[in-house]
Amino acid sequence: MAAAHAPPVFPVRLQSPFFVMSCSDDDVDQRCANVEVYMPPPDLEGGVLDSSVGSDPAAMASSSTLEDIPSLIERAIAKLPLDLAAHAVDTKRKARSQDPGWKFKQHLAGGYGDTIKCPNTPAIVRKEIAVYLKKSSRIVLVEVPVEDEDEDEDEQDVAGAEEPLPEEVVAERHKSKQSQPTLEQCTKKNKEAKVIVDDHVADFFYENRIPLNIINSRSWEVLLESIGQYGHGYRSPSYHDVRTPLLERAVNRTTELRKKHEEAWKEYDCTIMSDGWTDTSHRHLINFLANSPAGTFFLGFVDASSEIANANMLADLLEKQINKVGKEHVVQIVTDNGANFKAAGRLLMERIPHLFWTPCAAHCLDLLLEDIEKIKEFHTCINMA
Repeated sequence: MAAAHAPPVFPVRLQSPFFVMSCSDDDVDQRCANVEVYMPPPDLEGGVLDSSVGSDPAAMASSSTLEDIPSLIERAIAKLPLDLAAHAVDTKRKARSQDPGWKFKQHLAGGYGDTIKCPNTPAIVRKEIAVYLKKSSRIVLVEVPVEDEDEDEDEQDVAGAEEPLPEEVVAERHKSKQSQPTLEQCTKKNKEAKVIVDDHVADFFYENRIPLNIINSRSWEVLLESIGQYGHGYRSPSYHDVRTPLLERAVNRTTELRKKHEEAWKEYDCTIMSDGWTDTSHRHLINFLANSPAGTFFLGFVDASSEIANANMLADLLEKQINKVGKEHVVQIVTDNGANFKAAGRLLMERIPHLFWTPCAAHCLDLLLEDIEKIKEFHTCINMA
């Protein structure tokens, strides 16, 4: 029986420019590759390929039976889903590059939002294409080094550079303790423009009777940095936004943060710390915090102005906070070195056998320095300073 006639194919040799970029003669065998592509003949709807054409590509190109390029594009778009077909014919959508193979290069390099990374691309090829994209793109690209070639496909080698978060900018600013670029250096504004902005900031504090020490807070710096990153045209949230939806979002963020701390408490255990102080209204407030390798988390405070801060009362307050966290997760309490807190610590160690009480080191140093100041020789010197 005669073998079935297979449709003719046309071998074409392609040599990609990315594979020869900065290749030396010694690396030609490794980096340069000829790709042989077998292209099937066009799918003619009503006829058979003319035998005179044969397998000669030039003859195919000159054949009068071949469809023109616009008709081939229309047929390709017709096979797409409706949403993709609408995008294909949308005249408002413009390609970021005139290179018809741009998306294919992104596929080989990986690390682009709407392009899937090719899992079979050799690392040396991916690196060469990443260099090409970085040089040719209008968007700044950052290449992420890959330590292991067998890592998950989700990891990206090349990613679009993102502007750092305001919190990260402020944290780095405090960490480096170096002078940062001024407003004039960053935006090239003149001194008069900055004077106007400073006046508006000052008026905001004065008109609303806001304590001036707020300007030293970290959150104030984050606020200014985030507005600066947003740029011109930022509109403040409304009174309703701040009162309801934004407040709920803040509560949800705090709840999620507490969950992360609770996981650390269960894994490493934690220390409960108390800090008593008196505010400007002469109220005696006691703050309670939990410390673990994950950091310090504020648990709450108690207004003890109407209470007698004796050992039993303080021990009961601390035990309530311990129960909220979980007795099995608390190994230590830290308080100041007052006599009432010392007695409260002893009561708690009797109630919870595995618990330890530790005096606050900062308070101990404060008391120590006060005692040193009372010595006659030091007292005279300090008064003369």
